[in-house]
Formats: sequence, C-alpha cells, structure tokens
Amino acid sequence: MKKTILCFSLISAFVLNTYSQSSQITWSSVQYISGDSDISTMGTLFGTWSPYLEVSGGGSITANGVTFVANDLPDFSIPSYFEGQYTGFGSPGTADANYNTLLEGAQFSNNGTGGTFSFGGLTPGNTYQVEIWVEDTRNIGNRRWENVYENSYGDSGTSSALTFPADGSSPDLGQYDIGTFVANSAGAETLNFETWCSVGGNQCAQVNLFQVRDLTPAPEPSALALMAVSGAAILVRFRRRS
Repeated sequence: MKKTILCFSLISAFVLNTYSQSSQITWSSVQYISGDSDISTMGTLFGTWSPYLEVSGGGSITANGVTFVANDLPDFSIPSYFEGQYTGFGSPGTADANYNTLLEGAQFSNNGTGGTFSFGGLTPGNTYQVEIWVEDTRNIGNRRWENVYENSYGDSGTSSALTFPADGSSPDLGQYDIGTFVANSAGAETLNFETWCSVGGNQCAQVNLFQVRDLTPAPEPSALALMAVSGAAILVRFRRRS
C-alpha cells in the first residue's frame, strides 16, 4: 500500500508542477481575412468577445456556425487604457455579411502603452485554441502592426506581426492568427500586445474579434468506466490490508 501511495504522490506532484508552469502559446502563421471559413470550428466553443456587439448593446451574431456575443469569457479583465471602442473601422468585404459586421468594431488603445487583457475559467491541463482578428479598412494614412505575446515580447510565445494598415492598402485590409496553449493550474490566460504605427509611434493595440475553443477531447465512456473500476480495486485492496 505504501508503494501505491508513493506512486500516486509522485504522479500528483508531477502533474501539479506541470500545470503550474505558464504554458507558451504556439501560434500558426498569420492569415489575411478572406471569408467566414477563417473562423475556426475545432473542438468546442469556450467563449467569445465581440467589441462590435459590446458597443451595439449586446445580442449575438453567428458566422460559420459560431455564435459570437459581446463577451462571455469568465473573469475577463482589461485595463482602463485599453477600453477605447469604435464601430466604424469598415467592412472587409467578404461574402458573409455577419462576418463583416463583427469585424467593423474593435477595442483599442491609443496612449502609447500597447494593450493587454486576461480571462479565466480554464480547466488546468486542457488544450485551448485562441483566435484573434484585427482589421481597419479606413484610409487615414497610418499603417499599423501588432504582435500578440503571452509572457515576454519576443519569446517563443510571440505571434508574427498582424497588420491593419488603415492607409488604403488592398487586399491587406486586416489579418487573423490562431494559437494553442495548455492551461496551467491557475486556469487563467493573459495576452499582451506590442504595437507599431507609422504615424504617432507605439500607440495602436487593437482587437476586432476574439474566440477561445477547448480542443481537449471528452473522455470516452469506456475510459471513465476503467478509471472507476481501477479506483474501486485500489480501495478494496486498501481495505483488505487494513
């Protein structure tokens, strides 16, 4: 029995130590906004954030089978300097009117400090996917970029630069990126932004649309049954030795 307890203790310690480590997001390559198929449908939907719907008073809009709401991310937190909102960034002109509408609004910062936001409610050890969009079809003569990172700018958890030019460039009207990470023991995640603007310097962090999806498969019933049987067998063995 002592060996069994020791074994479980070592496994538990290993798992807790692994989950306590802050995972690094693995980003895919940045893509141009082209149509509603941009919207990932992998796994199960965990939560969405639509600044357009926040400004418009709530409700929901569905695109590519994903229903976006103003914000249903648990424990969502954003600093005051990143609370600018606007719905006049223009349509990217895709074939899906709902997708276009969602992308016309954004959350932004213009005080030279980049941006950041966080959310929680994640299951430690589960694998999650985040998808973030940024676009601006206006022609205001200001070409802009931003990198999204988790821990330290420039480390392995930093995305490539997403562009949202606002200088009339075409077809470079906006981009999106998808990243995956494993939730740590806190069940929370923070995203930060490093930004550049051709006019006015570093003052242009922006999010037009955001979703989180849980990619962890639900345990098969047979696996759950096996775990239950194994647990019962250990309990019976312990009682007999006692």
